[in-house]
This record gives sequence, C-alpha cells and structure tokens, in this order.
Amino acid sequence: MKMLSGKTYWKAWLLWLGPIAFVFLAFWGMVRIVRIRREDAKARRLAASAESLACAKAFLRGEVEYVDGGFAARQSSPKNGVQTRGASE
Repeated sequence: MKMLSGKTYWKAWLLWLGPIAFVFLAFWGMVRIVRIRREDAKARRLAASAESLACAKAFLRGEVEYVDGGFAARQSSPKNGVQTRGASE
C-alpha cells in the first residue's frame, strides 16, 4: 500500500473535515435562530396588554370582526359556527 504524500495527505483531511465543519456550522445556525425566535416570542407575550389579548380572543371566538382598520362588534352571528360573506342566508 502506498502512503499519501504531504500535499495529498492534507487534501484528504480537508475532504473529510470540510463537510463535518459545515454540519456543525449549520447546527449552530439553527440553534441561534431558535433562540432568537423564542426571545422574540417571549418579548411579544410580555408586551401584550390585557385589552389586546381580550380583543384577540373575541376575534378568534367570532364576536368581533376587523372592519376598516379596526375591530368592531359583529353585526350578525355566524350560522352554525361558519360566517360566509356575500352568501344569502
């Protein structure tokens, strides 16, 4: 068996270590993104007022609707839990 020369020896190491380094770099990036998103979500939760949370819950329940840049009480109740626009009842 022939031994690798010095120049070829380092090329072989780079061939193996390059992809391994790339995987570690990608993992580090993913961990960083997750941490940043968690911090942002926590900041949004802490910044939300009780009034805005109540408005969001009412919107999800279908009690209010978004009209002309603001929230207003729904004029008609949804039929069977489904609100359709433009359809005759």
